[in-house]
Amino acid sequence: MSLGAVLFDLDGTVVDSAPIVTSLFALTAKEISGKDYEPEELLKYVGPPLPWTMMDLGADEKDVPYYIDYYRSHYNALMLDSPLFDGIDTVIRNLAARVPVAVATSKKESGARLILDRYGLLDTFTAVCGGSEDGLRSDKEQIVGEAIRRIGPVDGEIIMVGDRVYDIEGAAAHGLRAVLVGWGAGTPDEHDMAWRSAATPAELEDILLGV
Repeated sequence: MSLGAVLFDLDGTVVDSAPIVTSLFALTAKEISGKDYEPEELLKYVGPPLPWTMMDLGADEKDVPYYIDYYRSHYNALMLDSPLFDGIDTVIRNLAARVPVAVATSKKESGARLILDRYGLLDTFTAVCGGSEDGLRSDKEQIVGEAIRRIGPVDGEIIMVGDRVYDIEGAAAHGLRAVLVGWGAGTPDEHDMAWRSAATPAELEDILLGV
């Protein structure tokens, strides 16, 4: 089967948000528990849904909305400072000239659109799907499903591109294969679970165009 469409995760796949995100998780963890963390200790939280992250950092379930708001109040002022990974914009544009491309991110959809617009990529994507403002659509399985729906019928296989196991699992729930990129926060074990791994944007493009 030929390539029909590509879904891209955002953080850790298209934009290098880890330095900002981990520093703000350290700030939020201090607010939750009083414990100090170095940002690099919190790399595992780049990718998972925020409610899970807050509880894993020690927040009571009832307090999770407060800490998410606390995190976002700081993040919103900085999110446009996350740079694109070198070369990924070229890959996205090259793929978009052949098949529909979409974003499927756990980030709030409104924030994802602002970031893509910041780098002139918003109109390149057929669809941008993220977490809903009301929080009812937040996990990767839901988001991937919504992205597939928005793309509509395609002639070929839809492939998910991400950097964490959550991307693999969200894709698998809809029968999709996933490529993990080597420039994100994924561990070797996570890469072993993926259909393919790509060390560079150029390799990613070769894998996808070879489907």
